[in-house]
Amino acid sequence: MNNFIGVGSASLSYRLLPRILVLLFFSILLFAVSFISFSFLKVPNYLLISFAISIGFFALFGLIVYLTAYLEYSNLKYLIEDNAILLKQGVFNVDTETIPYQKIRNASFTQNFIQRLYGVGNVIIDQDPETYIWESIDNKTAQTIIEAVSNKSNIQPIAVSEGEPNPYQVK
Repeated sequence: MNNFIGVGSASLSYRLLPRILVLLFFSILLFAVSFISFSFLKVPNYLLISFAISIGFFALFGLIVYLTAYLEYSNLKYLIEDNAILLKQGVFNVDTETIPYQKIRNASFTQNFIQRLYGVGNVIIDQDPETYIWESIDNKTAQTIIEAVSNKSNIQPIAVSEGEPNPYQVK
């Protein structure tokens, strides 16, 4: 059996916090709507009922959000082999992508502003005939994958010595 390696916990935080914030927004919205509705209908203890409904909503869907984010995070795994790299991801259906080193044309790591704050980013592997994007991976794991791909594939890093003219410099 293959021994896949999991990604860092920054990937879980990046997946979880935005979803919790959206859930909190909808819980507050539900509280406001139920508060206004129950006060208009003159329901006794409408403040307490509205609060209980929004807390129950937050607790129920918070558990669902946490479980799906945790399953997504726990299934983010990789395996570096001699001839290929294997990447796993998924929540309920776990997909394993096998990418042979000989087909890789380019590998890169990109981050937007929010991803930089969390220490995560996207690993992009260009291969013949498609591009594979492994999303929201912590920086350390991404660096390990990029180094393995560049060491074992035909990708050669561009290095220019200071004494030599740069052939890629725009004039």
